[in-house]
Formats: sequence, structure tokens, C-alpha cells
Amino acid sequence: MPRKAARLLMVLPILAAGCIDPVSTVPVITWQGALEPSSSAGVPITGSVAMVANQFSTQMGIGVSAGPENTTLRWVVRSGSCSSPGNPVAGEELFPSLNLNDSGAGQVDFVLNRRINVSGTFATQVLDPSGQLLGCANLSRLD
Repeated sequence: MPRKAARLLMVLPILAAGCIDPVSTVPVITWQGALEPSSSAGVPITGSVAMVANQFSTQMGIGVSAGPENTTLRWVVRSGSCSSPGNPVAGEELFPSLNLNDSGAGQVDFVLNRRINVSGTFATQVLDPSGQLLGCANLSRLD
């Protein structure tokens, strides 16, 4: 057997061991939570939040059923909890505005083009235009 072919046969098992199985799937992980009004908020806010981590993306959605009427709010998903929030899972500027109608209701979705680290805990904060916390939801993982 020529030497090149012999070297190839020796290296092939090493290369094969490092390959990723293209048919393996990463489990889809889902979280959900209910918005609780902040004690310092002047207007109570209620609603729900959901987040789904797929193989290559993370989908997030928020729906407010009661909040300040005709207002544009900010929202962000953070690691941690409502009582101890950590860093945002993406840049805060990436989260789209949450526009509430004349009944104080609204919803918006956001897709992050990467899978978040699913091993942590998460919370969603809703803020008024000045940055005051209006409400928060601790997200519970559904397994």
C-alpha cells in the first residue's frame, strides 16, 4: 500500500471521531412567566412572556393585557430573576418596542439568531420610556 494511503487510513478514524452528527437534534427548551407589576410602578401591568430555544435560534414573545394606555414600552430578557437580574441575553437595543393600544394591551415577538445558554434562569423586565421598571416575569422552564 502506498505511504499516502496508509497515512490517510491512520488519520481517518481521528477525523471521523471529531465530526458532528448532522442528524442529531438539540432539544427544544421552553420557558414561560406571568408579568407582575413593580411595587414602584404608578400603573399596574399584567401579561405573559414565553421563550423557546431551538437548535439555532431563540424566540421570545411578550403580551401585555393591562398596562399604561397608548404607550410604547421597552422590554428585555435577562439572566437571573426579578429579584436579582443579570445581564441581558442580547443587546437591549435589539428588543423591539412594545406598543400598547388605547386599552393598555399589546404584544410583540423577537427572534434571536442564536441559541441562548439554556442552563440558567431568566426574567423579563418591562420598562417605561424613561427606564423605570413597570413589571417583571420570572420565567419557569417547562420540561
